[in-house]
Amino acid sequence: MYFDRFMPRAPSCAPVLLLVSLSAQAEWRQLPWPDARIYHAAAYDVRRGGTVVFGGIDDFYKNDTWHWDGQAWSQSSTTTRPSARYGASAVYDLARSRVLLFGGWNGSSYLNDTWVYDGQAWYELMPGVRPGGRHFPGLAWDARRGVAVLYGGERGGNWADTWEWNGNVWQERAQTSPPGGRYSPAMTYDPAIQATLMFGGNRGGALQDTWSWDGTTWAQQSPTAQPSPRYHSAMVDDPLRRQVVLYGGYTGSSSLGDTWVWDGGSRSWTQRTVSGPGARHGHSMVFDARRGKAVLVGGERNPAPGVSLSDVWEWDGSAWTKAHDTVPTGRWACRMAYEPSTDQVMLFGGAVNTTNSVPLGDTWLWNGTTWREAPVTTSPPARAYHGLAHDPVRRRTVLFGGWNPNNLGDTWEWNGLAWQQLQPVAPRPSARHAHAMTFHAGINKVVLFGGYTGAANNETWTFDGTTWTNRTVVINPPTPPGRWNHAIAYDPMLDRVVLFGGTNEGGGFYGDTWSWTDTAGWVQCNCGGTTPPARQAHSMAYDESRQAVVLFSGSNNGYFSDTWELRGSTWSRCTQLQEPPARNYQAMTYDSRRQRLLAFGGYLRGSDFWECVNPNPATFTPVAGTTGCPIGGNTPTITADNLPWRGEDFRVAMAPLPTGTLVSPLLLVGFPPAVTLPVFPFPPCQLHVYPIVLQIPMTGTTPGRAVGSLPIPHDWTWLGAQLVTQCVALQAFPLQMGMTPAAIGVVGARHP
Repeated sequence: MYFDRFMPRAPSCAPVLLLVSLSAQAEWRQLPWPDARIYHAAAYDVRRGGTVVFGGIDDFYKNDTWHWDGQAWSQSSTTTRPSARYGASAVYDLARSRVLLFGGWNGSSYLNDTWVYDGQAWYELMPGVRPGGRHFPGLAWDARRGVAVLYGGERGGNWADTWEWNGNVWQERAQTSPPGGRYSPAMTYDPAIQATLMFGGNRGGALQDTWSWDGTTWAQQSPTAQPSPRYHSAMVDDPLRRQVVLYGGYTGSSSLGDTWVWDGGSRSWTQRTVSGPGARHGHSMVFDARRGKAVLVGGERNPAPGVSLSDVWEWDGSAWTKAHDTVPTGRWACRMAYEPSTDQVMLFGGAVNTTNSVPLGDTWLWNGTTWREAPVTTSPPARAYHGLAHDPVRRRTVLFGGWNPNNLGDTWEWNGLAWQQLQPVAPRPSARHAHAMTFHAGINKVVLFGGYTGAANNETWTFDGTTWTNRTVVINPPTPPGRWNHAIAYDPMLDRVVLFGGTNEGGGFYGDTWSWTDTAGWVQCNCGGTTPPARQAHSMAYDESRQAVVLFSGSNNGYFSDTWELRGSTWSRCTQLQEPPARNYQAMTYDSRRQRLLAFGGYLRGSDFWECVNPNPATFTPVAGTTGCPIGGNTPTITADNLPWRGEDFRVAMAPLPTGTLVSPLLLVGFPPAVTLPVFPFPPCQLHVYPIVLQIPMTGTTPGRAVGSLPIPHDWTWLGAQLVTQCVALQAFPLQMGMTPAAIGVVGARHP
């Protein structure tokens, strides 16, 4: 091909070819911060500088390891690590420069394993003697004696034993007048009194006592004032200011948000009247020696349903400062939608607590960098399994129905700032949950299908912002069988709604694909390629960067972690370097400005947040400052009917063109940098593609519109190639030339 001779060539190298081929698919990437959690373990790594956070719980048990350097989070990639758990305790072993972790609860067993972390990997130690299995023990590092001190914990009852770890063995210490059994006390070492300091805990209720351990004896302190009774609080020594800082905790019914300072010299507690991280318990605190600040991470706000947190706060001795925002608490059966008018993603509702499935009613906003909870005064009642779709024409996000704990049938709208309940007149959809909704740009209406109304439903409804319309056709054409936990998405290239899968009336799962148009109704797809396995509780969205409907995860007697793409009537499985962990009931949407899919949460996945990007997107962008010239009274524009994808036809359209007279349109193609030249004798026409490499005749597909097509080879060396394009048309009677502005197409790849 003539055009191919002008393309730059990469060196012939098999490893390069393999790398590009692998990265040509969609890539999932977890956004770099820990999801919300409670009862995690944390320690400050003095040698390497940074806070280490391990495990905890938020909808499921965690065993991930994260590092906070004071500015950003990074996740450890170590594969050998302690099992998932919460209620473990950690401390930094200064003598051996490593983090020590002990105990916890994994959902079935109280643990008594001992692990150390050197900043790169976890190693399990196997001492012959060790404390009994437990969770929520107090743990502190005694810098004077070079040992870790462990006290108490819970295992069906409250432990009252004292143990010390010297780096090799655990040794139980004889006690004089011990503080009594308890779990989740706050503990740290106080150099002012050269002893381990302990406050509170739980023993049949929240405790309020202050104790010290000098290696031989427990001694109760008797300050005039002290914090109120609490457990699940956190305490850390601030050596720069010679004080111990305690924050928050739990009374047994609600979280606390007060800040207290212990002065070891006067052996007194003082409450500091400062605004801070807000009421919480089950958080962690460490002292960042490099930056001279106490660091607080995560925790939970109560009363129920508890809201788990992932934010980071820092204490400089006089004030708290937020260093990192939180993310929404872990949840499933939530929904989210991208709103181009405000350039934000809105997430609403869902369920927490795997035992009781407690619905949520919070509204969260993602601006591409951070999450924040929207301060709304009026809100839809808490719910899960609802429908949500954004209407970009009216700039409203529409919510319908859901579960709490019965089926709901209300309609709400979010305008980017506030919620408003609508009262559409009958007829309208009946109360339901686990239905699916999307916006159909061809008719400018929200489309709803199916759900559970007490039985599997197969109704199709549209909503124009005022009225719900039942579009169900029972006889002809056919309608998909009733179902719930299915997914739908709008495909703008084919102007249709696509449906896949779901749960049937008998509790089985569908693996069928259907499409719906405003004129033809539902048509079942006899899809080519390898189709996705039958499933429920998956998610679908249209990916503009790859011009395909994308399906992600779901379940069918097990959880999927796969990603699929539908183009036309062909499904294909995406191959990726990384896939999110298997899940179902996650929320997913497409961020059109940043050109990426976003997936949040899911059942047993907490609040992890993933983005799926095309590493080699095809683009078509107008060249700034270029102009066209009119023909037949109108200046034509240039658009791409199909982007310049590798292995496909790059189709460029020119419109409007005059009809009824002889017009000879051409697509001009060149390479940057292009030179602008005036076209004589047709001022003010300007040629923005020079030198011209190709002149492609354009044919009219509709009156007043012409399309030119350029085949792009299925060759990896074309990735990233830039093609400068401009369309020109000549009219014979009267003699006149029309030209479009210029645009640059960048060759991308949708799949290997």
